[in-house]
Amino acid sequence: MSTAGERRRPRPHGLWEWSRAAAATACFFGYSPYFPGTCGTLAAFLLYLPARGLEARALALLCGAVALLATAGCIALGRWAEGFFGVKDPPSFVLDEVAGFFVAVAGIEPRWGLGGAVAAFVAFRFFDMAKPLGIARLQRLPAGWGIAVDDLAAGVCANVAVRLAAWAWGA
Repeated sequence: MSTAGERRRPRPHGLWEWSRAAAATACFFGYSPYFPGTCGTLAAFLLYLPARGLEARALALLCGAVALLATAGCIALGRWAEGFFGVKDPPSFVLDEVAGFFVAVAGIEPRWGLGGAVAAFVAFRFFDMAKPLGIARLQRLPAGWGIAVDDLAAGVCANVAVRLAAWAWGA
């Protein structure tokens, strides 16, 4: 199994495999040939947008629930995805980006408006790609755990960064 990059983007066969592929790739956003991780985060961002009208506590609970469900999906689908795509932590597997993004926006104040969500998006992509503070080591965990945990850590870092920036700007 290669770790350098995805060798193939296989076509799923049968309803069960289509369902797993749709979940793992965030409704096939991860099949983008360009920046699949960013496209997966975009899928999460688009899912988040209509929820922004919720009361702050309900929105935070929803973000936590989506992050938890996406993480459970990563763990459940991780080993299958590595076999299906033929690499460890396949780039097309972007359900982890959904989990990480929802951690990044969890508890972000609705009064910060769309700017808070955009800042969380940008900060999450930065931390997910740069993997500072030992985040890269988390990918060594087995299968779905290694796929998910580094993105959850990137989401926590992004959430903290957005909160610190808002505090610094007096928001």
